[in-house]
Amino acid sequence: MNSITALRVELADIFSGLKAKTIDNKDAQAMINAAGKMINCVKLQLEYQQLLGTGIKIVFLDEDPGE
Repeated sequence: MNSITALRVELADIFSGLKAKTIDNKDAQAMINAAGKMINCVKLQLEYQQLLGTGIKIVFLDEDPGE
């Protein structure tokens, strides 16, 4: 998963799988937990950049990073 857009699509697929009962709750919970950790890492990068006053590009936030 190379972008926030891909992550959003994956999370929507997990939600659909849960509704259709094609994904086990435990598996979905693990995937959502990992996604949350990815998002928290990006949030930390953004906060760090804000503290430093830099504008370094975060590739993960690009809509299409060339997947």
